[in-house]
Amino acid sequence: MTKSKNFPSFRDRLKAETAYLHDQLERTYPFSELANSHEPSVSTAALKGFAMVFSEFLKKNADSDEFYRESLEQLNLVGSSMPSPSLVYNEIAMKYLFLGSRMGNELIVRKNPEIVKISGGQYFALQFPRHLWSEFLQDLQKIEDSDTQNLVINSVKTYLDEMVKYGNSLERQ
Repeated sequence: MTKSKNFPSFRDRLKAETAYLHDQLERTYPFSELANSHEPSVSTAALKGFAMVFSEFLKKNADSDEFYRESLEQLNLVGSSMPSPSLVYNEIAMKYLFLGSRMGNELIVRKNPEIVKISGGQYFALQFPRHLWSEFLQDLQKIEDSDTQNLVINSVKTYLDEMVKYGNSLERQ
């Protein structure tokens, strides 16, 4: 079945309905300073936030791809400064956020090459296997049920909101 030009794809809808929180996260310390700050405390704080949100997902997927296992190993070096929020786990939402966030790491390392020298900093330098994103997008296209789409969108919003709250809870160094 071909999607009508009048209806956005689920991916387009997901991006559009979560964009404001994604933008808010990118303006929130410490995430806002990853590409420019050479203070290890900033990078470590961001890694702890990633660990807080992504560790459960990475543990569940560590055996499926080396990239997930290596990402988990790097995040385990810093741990989490906060317990993982008691969120309803959604695999699709978590994969969307994790893989999407990892694509931006090349830019971060290019702008801030020193970031890889901190404990856990190799997290940013791990080679991103593009096939994971392509496979995910294919799976995403198969989700046509509006209730499932709404659940995924709301989960993404919740996860992003938790990361913004984490950033807002930190005192700028």
